[in-house]
Amino acid sequence: MARMYFEEDSDLRDLAGQTVCIIGYGNQGRSQALNMRDSGLSVIVGSRRDESYEAAIQDGFEALPVGEAVERSDITFLLVPDEVMPQVFERDIAPNLSAGDMVVFASGYNIAFDLIGPPADVDVVLIAPRMIGAGVRDTYLYFEEDSDLRDLAGQTVCIIGYGNQGRSQALNMRDSGLSVIVGSRRDESYEAAIQDGFEALPVGEAVERSDITFLLVPDEVMPQVFERDIAPNLSAGDMVVFASGYNIAFDLIGPPADVDVVLIAPRMIGAGVRDTYLSGEGFPSLIAVHRDATGTAFTRMLALCEGIGSARMGVIESSFIEEATVDLFAEQVGYLYAVRRYCEVLVEAGCSPEVAMLEFYASGEGIETAKAYRDIGLWDQITLHSRTSQYGQEVTARLSSEQEEAERSRLRKIISHIQDGSFAREWAAEQRAGFPEFDRVRELNMAHEMRSAERSLYEVLGRVPSD
Repeated sequence: MARMYFEEDSDLRDLAGQTVCIIGYGNQGRSQALNMRDSGLSVIVGSRRDESYEAAIQDGFEALPVGEAVERSDITFLLVPDEVMPQVFERDIAPNLSAGDMVVFASGYNIAFDLIGPPADVDVVLIAPRMIGAGVRDTYLYFEEDSDLRDLAGQTVCIIGYGNQGRSQALNMRDSGLSVIVGSRRDESYEAAIQDGFEALPVGEAVERSDITFLLVPDEVMPQVFERDIAPNLSAGDMVVFASGYNIAFDLIGPPADVDVVLIAPRMIGAGVRDTYLSGEGFPSLIAVHRDATGTAFTRMLALCEGIGSARMGVIESSFIEEATVDLFAEQVGYLYAVRRYCEVLVEAGCSPEVAMLEFYASGEGIETAKAYRDIGLWDQITLHSRTSQYGQEVTARLSSEQEEAERSRLRKIISHIQDGSFAREWAAEQRAGFPEFDRVRELNMAHEMRSAERSLYEVLGRVPSD
């Protein structure tokens, strides 16, 4: 009978002082590497310089050429395809193994059929997950019971960017018992911080006084602020917290190697961050560790999530590139243009602009529908609508196979444009040029006849003052 083993049969202390190397940073490799790191093990990645190498760097791992990574490690996980493994083993693995090392296979194939012959003085084992890579990792959710504010004892948090998000997070952390100061130039946000009872200092001085710095200024100005005021005033062991993955994902900011770099990206507008904290509900956030210089980045990050109130609802482990991708994608799919297009074709069909706009957004009915999406689910909420509405939304609105593929192709191009760095380069060039295209398109949209009709409607509804 097969013997089964469980956590109580193992002890992570048996790996104390040892380094694990992952060769093959694909779905399985990434999932296992992240899991082992979260379990407190020392993990590096061996890879040629390709997409997987860059992915490992984005996930906060030290990535090295395969042979060098094996030489640096005590345990090597071989997670490359069976068919290429013999060549990789002979060329990069075997020459760099030392007596007493361990080689871990995820498939029995190459050993079973004598295609690989590891040296006699190394351990050779099989760990073959019966789960696809995503399932090995799955979505990691953390809550207040996983965090401890004592991990931040004696540390000062600095908020750079005292706007809607900055103010809400600062107030929440102070109410959670953390020491918080604000870094700002002398403007309205500086005065607002003083009014709220915070000590407000010039940005550089605030960073120098702090152990943890939250960067909550807009993405487009963050590189300049970081280079001028943040980087020169960081000390070894400090932590920098980003609320957006953008500048790290696209290599626009390079923090010093001796500071922790993490992501805490609330999925909530600034006012909601404060309101849900006060109500006790909390809000979700995406989190990631880009660099763990101190060995405490993950625990401190979770404690900060508790401090801002996000761990009450739950925080989801992500990555800087994933957060940047979904954030930019949601902004670039064309929702505003789509809604305007819907209204325009209704007007073409003889409907009044006012009725069209009320139907699609101006009445506020969509707010209640969006709440139902959130509370019940995108498809489960459909039963709240009439049967006629259900049929129209589910059957009539369904695209043909060709239309569906054409739309998916359009959306995939948007993602590619984001992930290959094209958008970041385009946006940086636009900023350097003084926003000519941005201003041109904004002017077109503001002068559009649908906006004029909208202004007239909103004057009648009392939402904007009459001219």
